[in-house]
Amino acid sequence: PYLLVWLRYSLFIVLYPMGVSGEMNCWRMAMNCMLQTPSVEQPVTFGAYMMQTCRMLTGGRGYWPVLGTFYLFYVFGLPPLYLTLLGARKKQLAPAPKNDKAQKDR
Repeated sequence: PYLLVWLRYSLFIVLYPMGVSGEMNCWRMAMNCMLQTPSVEQPVTFGAYMMQTCRMLTGGRGYWPVLGTFYLFYVFGLPPLYLTLLGARKKQLAPAPKNDKAQKDR
């Protein structure tokens, strides 16, 4: 059905940027939680181990260089992906070419 095709190729215009911004916000919030200093009662977690590794790899500058790298990949990767989706939308929603028998006979 045309309505479902139209919805599939049109809703991404709004939903794709919302999803990307939601992912980036989740990364930021997760990093903030992982940076909190653990209390004595809390066991050492995998997140704490990963943050220690990130600090070691970035020379003790924290998680912002790592998070900034992910953000840069998203910022520079989003436009090509989005334009590819727009091209697919244009191709799928374009009217079908008219095949005139009279034009074929010429």
